[in-house]
Amino acid sequence: MSRPRSPRTRRTPPPPAEVRPTPPAQPATPKKTFLRIEVANAPLGSKLLQLTRRHYLLATDLLKEIGLVPPQELVLMHLWERGQCSHGEIVRFFNRDRSTVTKTLQAMERAGIVERRPSETDGRAIVISLTERGKALHPEVIAIWAELERRTTRGLGDHRLGTVLRALDVMLGNLSDS
Repeated sequence: MSRPRSPRTRRTPPPPAEVRPTPPAQPATPKKTFLRIEVANAPLGSKLLQLTRRHYLLATDLLKEIGLVPPQELVLMHLWERGQCSHGEIVRFFNRDRSTVTKTLQAMERAGIVERRPSETDGRAIVISLTERGKALHPEVIAIWAELERRTTRGLGDHRLGTVLRALDVMLGNLSDS
């Protein structure tokens, strides 16, 4: 015996969703949030930490425009002054561990900025030198550092900037004696 068929019920579509205005488009580059550490009894250290972080972030943005990242520009500056040097000299100059410097130099070599080759006089040493591309970056890196300086010191004036520089020299000397 077959079961009687139940009449098909027609589904009614759901009511239209509430129409909401589209939120405004987000800016292409969201505003950065900055490290804001205020250490009690260390106002100078707190400000130096904030300033250093902001300076680094701005440098990163500017260097990205020419295909570099910190501290690659500092390696270039070191090589522009010396022509070429050993891997060990760069490790000592930057006071970083060997593996960190190796990764930086390998990235620079892949980008065609430096070349690494065995030393002709010391079989254990690796010599780092600039390629033509590395030499050609000189004016752009110098311009970026000038822009960093301009933005960092904007509004200080020569007298106040001189005072800040003299105070920083004293503080650097204090920490060098430690």
